[in-house]
Amino acid sequence: MGYTSFLKKRYDKYFETFFSLCMTPMLFICQDGKVGCFNHPASEFFGFSDEKEISDLYFWQDPNYRFKKPLVHSCENKTVFDLTYSFESVKEEGFYKTSKEGIVKARVIISQIVFSQELKGQLVEFHNLFGIYDGQEYMDTEKQMLELVFNSMTEGLALHEIILNERGQAYDYRFLQVNPSFEKIMGLKSADITGKTVRQILPNVEQYWIDTYAKVALEGETLRINNFSSDLKKYFDVITFSPKKYYFAVLALDITEKVVMQRELIKAKEEAEAAWRAKNIFIANMSHELRNPMNGIMGFVDLLCESELNDSQREYVNIIHDSSFSLLRILNDIIDFSRLDSSAMSICEEMTDIRAYMSRIYEFFLPSCSLAGNSFVLETDSMIPRSIFMDKERYRQVISNLIGNAIKFCRNGKVEVKLSLISKTNEVCEINFSVKDSGIGIKEEDMHKLFRPFSQIDSTPAKKYSGTGLGLAISQRIIQAFGSEIKVDSLPGKGSIFHFIMKFKYKD
Repeated sequence: MGYTSFLKKRYDKYFETFFSLCMTPMLFICQDGKVGCFNHPASEFFGFSDEKEISDLYFWQDPNYRFKKPLVHSCENKTVFDLTYSFESVKEEGFYKTSKEGIVKARVIISQIVFSQELKGQLVEFHNLFGIYDGQEYMDTEKQMLELVFNSMTEGLALHEIILNERGQAYDYRFLQVNPSFEKIMGLKSADITGKTVRQILPNVEQYWIDTYAKVALEGETLRINNFSSDLKKYFDVITFSPKKYYFAVLALDITEKVVMQRELIKAKEEAEAAWRAKNIFIANMSHELRNPMNGIMGFVDLLCESELNDSQREYVNIIHDSSFSLLRILNDIIDFSRLDSSAMSICEEMTDIRAYMSRIYEFFLPSCSLAGNSFVLETDSMIPRSIFMDKERYRQVISNLIGNAIKFCRNGKVEVKLSLISKTNEVCEINFSVKDSGIGIKEEDMHKLFRPFSQIDSTPAKKYSGTGLGLAISQRIIQAFGSEIKVDSLPGKGSIFHFIMKFKYKD
């Protein structure tokens, strides 16, 4: 055991017994900051061997701090044993220097001790956490690890010092250290950068960036900014922070290729959209010019049919009539689809007698349905208000398309059109439209083709059923424009049911 003579003379029994029994390294720190005494575990821990070694030894917690002031209030007339068990302790963890010039990481517990009015101090216990390591070796290893991280980063990293004028305003900053990635970004070697100011390297640097970095260096704010360098002709994603006042670090990533690619993609997208809109607007505007000649052809064909023709001539005229009708239908589909695709569809709602409206559609399709050997049924829920506000032309187009498809794919079966009331409030009613047939049905794997433009389930040259593949696509877009969606349920050989639910304002 080692302890100073002035303590030994006054407290030989109590103090010697107490220190001898403790296996924890302990020091007694006097009020002047000097080590008063220590026990044998402390001698082993710190490497002390005699009183001479500790006579001028101060207790250091770290290189920037010396233990000087009591950490708890003093208390009179307490023995060492009383203090050990009654006082609240101060606990800290950290690295501590020893007389062997090593570094130890330990948890330290500090308690206030009062032997007399003249003799007060702190009892310090050390609990070793990781053992004693060679200080220089530790610092060298830490430095090597930091250098490895610094040099291997893919982002450019640079440390700068802000430069102020006599008025305390930032007018430049100096490069202190840069990593290899930063050299690559700048296109300069570290030797050409380090120690120089940004105005020396980049003469056209904007004052805005100097002011921004000065705010970081002086106020400690961390910022993330996108920076374009007019000197380097590059775009950077930059994170800047201050490790210490008057200094700031810049973490920079070259995003020039990414920015250029994004701009090219946006430009290409805008050009494609403009071309698409121009094409669709052109087709939509051509509807009058396209339909008028076809109507003229079909009108004169009808006149020919009423004239005196021999059998061969009548057959030829009928072929022209049917072909003209098919061509007009195709033109109508393409034009309608183009109008919808270019957002040129206009909605015109008017009060409509829904029962009379559906009856006219029914009567129009009844002959063709009978010709296909199908029974045709129209059922309208009696609870549906008679007068509703609807776009008659758009709904006629959708319902006619669904009925026409049902007739096309059903022979000697049944086609059923049904309107059912789903709900009704004081102003709005909700109606379910459904068209059901007992025809060929649709396979599950072909469902995704139904509403795709220019897509047909049978697209082979020898297909049995004709059409453009636009009817359902147009119908779906019309219904979607009204806030709903056409759905389909089908089984091969069992038929299909197409249905959608719509809300309408009505009048009693």
